[in-house]
Amino acid sequence: MDLWQFIKNDHQNVDQIFEQILKEGDGAISRDQLFAQLRRELEAHTKIEEDVFYPALEQHQDLREMAGHARREHGEVKQMLKDLSLGKATGAEWMSQFEKLKESVQHHVREEEDKIIPAAQKAIDGQKANELLRAMEHDKIAGLKAAAAG
Repeated sequence: MDLWQFIKNDHQNVDQIFEQILKEGDGAISRDQLFAQLRRELEAHTKIEEDVFYPALEQHQDLREMAGHARREHGEVKQMLKDLSLGKATGAEWMSQFEKLKESVQHHVREEEDKIIPAAQKAIDGQKANELLRAMEHDKIAGLKAAAAG
């Protein structure tokens, strides 16, 4: 697997969790558990992008603005996750906020896959992409282990 597929696989994994939550109906216990999983996945993904991928993008003048925009979108997603975490995963209000989170994440994913990744593929050589992939894989595993522990 290469760097680009690693990022896309993370996106697909998160999308599957979103769909599981939507299918869960009002089963609050399962939905709460699924939301906790979604939060862990999104937090791990945003952290590795912010710590590894975006700094690599920022080394290229033509990618800095895209990286900055993506960081701002991550900030919005983090705030939505925090807000949703304050309540139980039941009721119309929570689901409305959840839908907004899903739309925001999907918008970010489309921009990343349609604009950022193609531009980054042109700017970042294969060796650097492999280094970034190894760092992101390592950091994601460490982040998920830390989240599970605590």
